[in-house]
Amino acid sequence: MVTGLSIAALGIGATFVTAFTASLTDAGPAEGGLRSALVNTFHELGGAAGVAVLSSAAGAGLVTAHLGNHDFARAFAVGAVCAVASLAIAVALVPAVRSHPQGR
Repeated sequence: MVTGLSIAALGIGATFVTAFTASLTDAGPAEGGLRSALVNTFHELGGAAGVAVLSSAAGAGLVTAHLGNHDFARAFAVGAVCAVASLAIAVALVPAVRSHPQGR
């Protein structure tokens, strides 16, 4: 579990920075605060939803009172599927950021 959670922590840090960069790249001063607030709100809501879904997937073994490694493996598999789905959604929805040379 430590290895899986360590890898997840690295990914979460990189994703949070990328989310802020993508959301604030073309924001003017008037809407920068709103965009920042939206990213922070969905970061917190996403974390809460993630805990709820993954603990539900792992906690299925609690019904039979035999929580085992396969229950945690199922939770990590659900997390991986959610990550792949999120990647596909982000690729479709986040616009490409193009660098414009100075002076144009």
